Amino acid sequence: MHFPEEGRTALDLFDDFETESFRQNAFYRRPDFLELAEFYGMKMGRAERCLDQFVNNKDKTFALIGRSLLSDPAKADFGARFTDRLKAIAG
Repeated sequence: MHFPEEGRTALDLFDDFETESFRQNAFYRRPDFLELAEFYGMKMGRAERCLDQFVNNKDKTFALIGRSLLSDPAKADFGARFTDRLKAIAG
């Protein structure tokens, strides 16, 4: 998670390559992460399961946010950002 003026990810996924998904959306989505997994020789089924874990465990993430020491506005902001990122990798 990053501040609004920073990018959506800590690092670019590719140096000299843009996927069609990134060209169309201007941010990384599920196809980009799967392309990265393929580049590194990860089995597609494993890569899919890794991404699905974020979606399948979202309730746990929101519970952690709720129990955190963040202020209520910060909790709401963090939850909104997490939801936004989930949309990008959900499918």
